[in-house]
Amino acid sequence: RWLIKDRGKTEVTAMIPLLPIVDELIEKYKDHPYCKLNSRLIPVNSNYRYNVYLKELAEICGIRRELNTHLARHTFADLMLNSGIPWEDVSKMLGH
Repeated sequence: RWLIKDRGKTEVTAMIPLLPIVDELIEKYKDHPYCKLNSRLIPVNSNYRYNVYLKELAEICGIRRELNTHLARHTFADLMLNSGIPWEDVSKMLGH
């Protein structure tokens, strides 16, 4: 399965393969009130709130590296490249 959407900034259509864990999360939240009200696949936090949660998770898990949305974006690119997706496609997924 793929997530297909038009990027807001460039209006380029992005096609992103869904890993099995993402499918599970979409299924988990399909009936969540926030998702139904806002037409979202999963509940969405602000970048600030997301970064606060990542910091808390790092502390709980004993991760000494600062986790943030930028690192998550980099990790996504690494995962896609290491699963055989061509770099040109990964570049488009990231909006480059």
